[in-house]
Amino acid sequence: MKGFMDAIILLFVIRGISYLLFPQWIQRFVAENIISTPINRLKVFGIFQLAIALIIYIYVSKYVGG
Repeated sequence: MKGFMDAIILLFVIRGISYLLFPQWIQRFVAENIISTPINRLKVFGIFQLAIALIIYIYVSKYVGG
């Protein structure tokens, strides 16, 4: 279970960093519905995903991991 949660957290971190640091690259190469999204919104979404990953990591390490 902890390995599965670590994988989900890693996914959130990678996606959050990619939206935060590479918004124009994401606009060019990801799904069509993201193309019309403004760059500032992608950066906010990246920060939001990083915050979710941090919260999940703290929860997993404190309550599930022992």
